[in-house]
Amino acid sequence: MVGLCSGAHALFDRGSTAPGGHVWYDGAEWQQEDLPADTCVTEQFGVDGNGTVHLLCETLSTTNAYRFGTNPGWSAVEAPAVSTVPNCQQWSAAFAVARDGTAYVLTLGSGAGLPPATYAVLLKRAAAGGWSEISEELAANLTSSIWMLPAGSGHAAFLYATEPDGATQQIFFVQQGPAGLGAPELVAQRPRPLYGTNLAAAISDDGTRVHVLLSSDLNVDPLRLYVRTATGWQSTDFAPSGPFPTGYGPDGKGWALASFDPFEAATPSDHALWIEK
Repeated sequence: MVGLCSGAHALFDRGSTAPGGHVWYDGAEWQQEDLPADTCVTEQFGVDGNGTVHLLCETLSTTNAYRFGTNPGWSAVEAPAVSTVPNCQQWSAAFAVARDGTAYVLTLGSGAGLPPATYAVLLKRAAAGGWSEISEELAANLTSSIWMLPAGSGHAAFLYATEPDGATQQIFFVQQGPAGLGAPELVAQRPRPLYGTNLAAAISDDGTRVHVLLSSDLNVDPLRLYVRTATGWQSTDFAPSGPFPTGYGPDGKGWALASFDPFEAATPSDHALWIEK
């Protein structure tokens, strides 16, 4: 994870008997601290434009634990819980932090407490504190594949995948608007991948520009670029393989990191940084 103003950040696991760790580069040397001793199934984190680290601890209960770094140490725990979907069972969660410090937790869940997931719930924490919630009933047969796209406050978006007939995968885009969550937009439809979905996506700070990078099973076909336009989603071949991280810079121009021959064991992988003109 690369902090916008504070160098590189990473989390690591020391095993079940010790808390995990957080390391970062402050511009001169590497620093290290312990993570909070919460009981987590998985941990996700993000870094805002001021270099503050935000941490989401996914638990086995119906709530997750959120903290932010206080340098040194961590804030008191906050538990963003779903309240708009009765008996909501959370099947998966995605976490992201916008440049302005707004934190987002996206949850796929079922009001019946059983799969498949039928609801998307977007929990938002303002940079100054306080959680709000938006929920929307989506198509049935949602998979556990969700991707959170953080933008400035009020512009967040996410992607989710469905398998309507077991043989086809559809990827949809949903954006937060003034009146709540917008209608799902179909980004891509393709045969269901056998080895998972390799996807990277980004949204600009003001929410006006979005792009998605999507590769095939085992990256055997060219990486495909999908761009949201005024007339719908347009796609084109982008790079030999990938995808890797992508985003928009402070100047509003898109960038992406892609690889060449990542599964070619006989030769090292080459990586290219693509920057929008």
